[in-house]
Amino acid sequence: MWAESYSLTFIHIGDLGELNLQTWAGGRPKPLDVYGGPGVEQVVDGFNQAYRQDQGYRTAHHTEKIVPAATWPMVAHPVVLDGPETPERSRTGLVLEDGPLRISALEVNHDPVVPAYAYRFDYEGRSVVVTGDTKYHPPLITGAQGADVLVSEAIARPMVEVLEKSLASAGNDRAAAIMHDVQDYHISPTEAAKIANAAGVKLLVFYHLMPAPDAFLTRRLFAHGVNDVRKGNWAIAEDGSLYTLPLGSSEVQIGRVRY
Repeated sequence: MWAESYSLTFIHIGDLGELNLQTWAGGRPKPLDVYGGPGVEQVVDGFNQAYRQDQGYRTAHHTEKIVPAATWPMVAHPVVLDGPETPERSRTGLVLEDGPLRISALEVNHDPVVPAYAYRFDYEGRSVVVTGDTKYHPPLITGAQGADVLVSEAIARPMVEVLEKSLASAGNDRAAAIMHDVQDYHISPTEAAKIANAAGVKLLVFYHLMPAPDAFLTRRLFAHGVNDVRKGNWAIAEDGSLYTLPLGSSEVQIGRVRY
């Protein structure tokens, strides 16, 4: 049975159409709310248009009782922070409040993406901050203050530099240029560790990793230097990672999703 739920889309959008399709087919009782920065309206409108014909076929086949057209669409909710943009990128704002649940947007720096947000989730004394894409951004310390978990994207620049040089040596100048450019608007693992330390975060979790470290040795290389900055209390997420915050406790449980 579906409970009341909300969806915020972070970083890349390629799977948004399939998320909508699968939750609709699974019995979602209402249109899917999608929150994001200015421009989310165009993204949602585009996916709705691209999947509209598919929706018609599925409803005709499975009937309105099983997959009603009224619950299929996505609805965009632009997140617009108050006040003018500033060089510090330090604005914050409330996105959603539902009883004890509060979701806040925290402005970060991911130029030329303006505005770019991290999000903070607070619920009955427990809290999680998810960065989205960002470079090293000291104002995030304030937004993440006292959070139980900081889920941060990260780029291992030395590894990306190796990729850049290898691609350039192979004559693939286009891909080499991309590998060069991505290095200046993502945060490194050690930089994220400094943010977590200054904010007093209990657990730092790395996700959306570049390049993806898919073996023991590459994971060690990816996180090189983190232990020098932050003594424990960090982890590299992988498919199926589960982080649980029991209410009435300060504990952060690390486990696995049971498929």
